[in-house]
Amino acid sequence: MKSKKCVWTIIAAMAIVMGACDKDDSSKDDAQGYFWFKSFICSYAELPTQDQVEAAVLEKPVAHVDDPANLRWLQKANVQSVKTYQDVRFVLRDKLGTNQTLYHELWGTGPFSKEEKTAAAKFTELSIANDDQSYNREGQSFGYCLYKKTESLHVISDAAYDAQHRAGTLLDDILDVDFWSAEDFLKSGYNSFFDYLGETTRPIYPESSDGAEVPAVGPFMIESLAEFNRIQRTLINFGFIFMPTKAPDRTSKHRFTITYTNEDGTVLTGTTDPVTIQGADE
Repeated sequence: MKSKKCVWTIIAAMAIVMGACDKDDSSKDDAQGYFWFKSFICSYAELPTQDQVEAAVLEKPVAHVDDPANLRWLQKANVQSVKTYQDVRFVLRDKLGTNQTLYHELWGTGPFSKEEKTAAAKFTELSIANDDQSYNREGQSFGYCLYKKTESLHVISDAAYDAQHRAGTLLDDILDVDFWSAEDFLKSGYNSFFDYLGETTRPIYPESSDGAEVPAVGPFMIESLAEFNRIQRTLINFGFIFMPTKAPDRTSKHRFTITYTNEDGTVLTGTTDPVTIQGADE
């Protein structure tokens, strides 16, 4: 593992994604190699730039990686074939290799630069502002966390989806969004990953080795895009998987444009390659 990075490890036996921040200072490591965290959020991040953002149609991920943990690595789909709406996954994400500005504690023994000390002071300021100073446990944490409120996250298509959703009409009410959020866990007082802010919010269900579906324990969830916009989340990762909840009226080709806006008015957008989706009556 590389120092001063947040890393995500898939625990295959449990089909659970665990997050941890890799620190140089291992004085508080336990026997299993976990780290002790005062705050659940181990690093905050600035948004990527527009040049660092892309939208893409994905190959349908297997259940245990159907979340933004590996978002940059998920493979783009071959969009030549017709897909059923259940098989359509498309994303807005930062490109592989993107380096976001991070704020975190001083990791390691130093000496530390002025920039590192300034970033650590910013991290402490944000941790206090978000009431995240008493996590005090080992293991799972949350990195690359945005800290400015999401004003909106909208999706449109360049083609009519159904009678209620003509070309250019918002599709928010017929899409689910898969994302990472620290807000729900913090609001629960660090007590539960399943105490959600939204009524439609639900866990990701990876498949266990015996074929049973087991909810993944962690700060990753699915909810309706309409509700995501109502809540206007703040403490999230930049990376979103979108899934239609219904088929179009007829088999049709769609280029989806996703637009993210935060409270500062920063806008990031991307358009997918065209994907043909099978109609409801076919």
